[in-house]
This record gives sequence, C-alpha cells and structure tokens, in this order.
Amino acid sequence: MATSAWLINEAGAIALQSDPDTPYRWSDPRLMTYRFLLLAAVLATHPATADDLLAIYDLALQHDPVSRQAAANRDSALQTRPQGIARLLPQVAVTGRMNRDWVYSRLSNVQLCGRQSCDDRTLSLTGQAAIAGARRAEFWDSSASMTLQQPVYHHEYWVQLSQSDNQIARAQANYEASVQDLAVRTATAYFNLLYAEDSLDFSNAQLKGVERQLEQAKARFDVGLIAITDVNEAQAGYDQARASVLKSENDVDNAREALREIIGSYVGDIDPLNQEFALKPPQPGNIEDWSDRAAEQNLSIIAALNQQEVAKKNIELQFAGHLPTVDIVGAIGFSDNNRPNGVSAESGVIGMQVNVPLLQGGGVNARVTQARHDLEAAQEALEGQRRLVQKQIKVAYRGIHSNISQAEAYKAAVTSSESALEATEAGFEVGTRTMVEVLTTQTNLYNAKRNYAKARYDYITSSLTLKQVASTLQREDLELVNGWLTRSAAAKSRPAEPKEN
Repeated sequence: MATSAWLINEAGAIALQSDPDTPYRWSDPRLMTYRFLLLAAVLATHPATADDLLAIYDLALQHDPVSRQAAANRDSALQTRPQGIARLLPQVAVTGRMNRDWVYSRLSNVQLCGRQSCDDRTLSLTGQAAIAGARRAEFWDSSASMTLQQPVYHHEYWVQLSQSDNQIARAQANYEASVQDLAVRTATAYFNLLYAEDSLDFSNAQLKGVERQLEQAKARFDVGLIAITDVNEAQAGYDQARASVLKSENDVDNAREALREIIGSYVGDIDPLNQEFALKPPQPGNIEDWSDRAAEQNLSIIAALNQQEVAKKNIELQFAGHLPTVDIVGAIGFSDNNRPNGVSAESGVIGMQVNVPLLQGGGVNARVTQARHDLEAAQEALEGQRRLVQKQIKVAYRGIHSNISQAEAYKAAVTSSESALEATEAGFEVGTRTMVEVLTTQTNLYNAKRNYAKARYDYITSSLTLKQVASTLQREDLELVNGWLTRSAAAKSRPAEPKEN
C-alpha cells in the first residue's frame, strides 16, 4: 500500500543517514535483509489505513464479531430444514459381527455311572474317562443384517419440518437486522471519534487562549495595571483548561478503542465532516408514516413473530406424544458358523409397526403445559418488541428535528460568542471587564463549538437510526453520509499509490 511504502522509504532514508560513510542506496542488495525486517516491523505496528466511513464499514463487515455470529446462527438454522426432511425419508442401517468362539466340554460322573452308585474302582475309571473324553472346540461365528424403517405417520415430524421454516426466517431476519445495526454502530463509533478529536482541538485552543491571557495578566500585574486576583483567576482558568485537555485526550483513546472493538484493528487519521452540508428533515415528513412502516417491516419484529410461531407449533409438537405412530419396517439377515454340526440360516421380514402410547406418567401433559407457557412468553416478547420499535422510531424522528434546530442555534451561538469574546477582551484591556468575564466568555465560545459539532454528528446518527428501525437502511445511505466527509489532512499528505504500467 502507498502508506506503508512511504513509511518504509522514509525509514530507509533515516537508516541511510545513520551511516554517512557508507554510500548505500535503497536498492543496494546489502540492504535486502534490513528491508525485510523493516517491512515486517511496519506491517506489524502500522494501524489500519481506512480513512473514510465506507472503508471502515467494509472492515466491520469482515471482522465484527456480532454480525459474524448472526451469520453463523443463520447458516446453522438453514440446516434445520434438511434435518426435518430427513426424518420423513427411509432409514436404512446395516449391522454385522464376526466372533471367534471356543467351547471346552468334558464327561461327568453322572454320565459314566448313570443312576447307580459307583464304587471306588468305578470312580477311578470315571476320572480317567473324564480326562480322556474332554474336548475343546474353536470356530468362527458371524452374522449380518439390514434393517429398513419408513415412517408412514409421525405427526411430530411434520410439525418439526414446519417449525424449521420459521426458525430459518427468524435467523435470516436477525442476520439482516445485525447488518443494519452494524452500519449504525460503525457510524456512531466513527462520529464519536470525530467528536472526541474535535473536543481535543477545542480544548487545546482554549488552553492556548487561557495561557495567553495568563501571560498578559502577569505582565500587566508586574507593571501595576491589574490586581493579583486577576492573575489568580487566569491561573485557575489555565489549570482547568489543562485538565480539560487531559480529559479530551483520554476520550479520544476511548473512542478509538470503541471503533477497534468493531473492526478489530486501530485506525489512523479518519476523514472529518464538511463544515457545511444540508441538514434536511426526514421524508416522509409524518411521524405516523414512519411508525406504520416500522410496524410492518421492522426486522426485529419479524424475528419475534417467527419465534412466536415456533412456540405455537411447539404445543402441537408436544401434544403429538399422545398420538400413535405408524412405520413400515423390514429386515434381512444371515448367520453362519463353522462349528461341527453348526447351522447356517438366512432370514427376512417386512411389515407394518404401530405404536400407540397409553400411559407415560403425565410427562406429555406437562410438556404441553410448558409449551403453552413458552408461547405466552413469546407473545409478550413480541408485544415488547413492538412497543420498543415504536419508541425508537419516534425518538429518532424527533431527534432529527431537534438536532437540526440545535445545530442552527449553536451555529448562531458560536458567531455571537466570538463577538462577545472580542468585546470582553477589549473591555478587559481598558479595565471595564474582569479576567473572570474573559475566561467565562472564552469557555462559552468553545462550549458552543462543541455543542455545534455534537448536534451535527447526532443528526447523522439519528438519521441512520431512523432508517434502521424502519429496516430500510442500505449501503447507499452510508455512501450519502460518506460524501459529506472531507479527505483528512494526513491522507492528503500521503503520496499517491503508483499506477501499474
């Protein structure tokens, strides 16, 4: 990339200057090892070079864990329908076994003597005969079978198949909602970082202004033109301005961390907002039209509706535990062994199997009751989501109008505060105004600038949020906002990427 190449060249020039007696050039083979090490170091430490909102949003699409999790959940839900179809198709299984058996047999006293009692001589012969008649037989015993089961009537299988459609629709709605939410979260983090950087700039400017006032106050005190209280007031204002700079620096770091949480890497300089762009009210201009649109097509409501359908069908699924099931079953198999006088056999069977549940200890009734409560919870969740969407759509709509009015008011406040500061400083020079009044007017000016910047950023995020809640937010909306940005000064200072020949 051009930025990395520029950094490498710049670092190479510094390296060459470190040894002026060695006339190396950047392309010298003796610098090859150093170039590779430098390239690895730069790539490892240089932050992401995404400058504008669209570039950062593209990074977020690739690396944001929340939207990636929603995508994985959607892909997982897509597999529920094939599973539901599989339950209705034939199930075939093959089993087999092969065993090595051995049998040890011998003759007993009863077998030799029969029902008559045996004397000592007979017992002696018996023992000899038993030993002589003992035998050990070893043989292979094997069998194999194939079973078939074709469901004919399983009501729960059809209910589960129907549920899979709602589960897929819910997961798809959640995924699309996460993509739109990612656009709003990325834009919010982007403009929060811009606001933090603006606040830091205002704090530094205020610090310089107060520092100048402090130096002037000390100089005027030294010649006896003002009292020591004015110096003390200027010193207090300087200390407060310095604390504000430290806080603003921390806010910038926190804003960068919030953006890194989304895209997975730190960004460099981002493009600022144009000083002037039109702040227009939303269209259509009727809040009820937006409410109706959100009620019909909000993705979170659609997901909650499908969750309610899943819960409703779950009652029917659990009630299926009372219903009989019918299957066509079949099996073929054989068994064989090489035992002396062994028997080999082949078998086959086909038929219909009916299972009628009679008593299951009340478990089915309990699961049906539980499913009814789950449906009630899903219905309440749907109602809560509808109310939340109505609140969000109206808050965003009113927020846009409020942001427009605030931006206009704060813009006027900046102009009037600048004039007031000039007049107050002039009055302080002639002794008609105090240092407290100067510092207060200066603080009012920079507060007005912060508020003006905040109102403009809030206008953008509120506009995106309004379309997100209505589930109409698209990439084109981010492209429109991206057109309101100005290329950053750091980006302008980078050399252009070389064109390919």
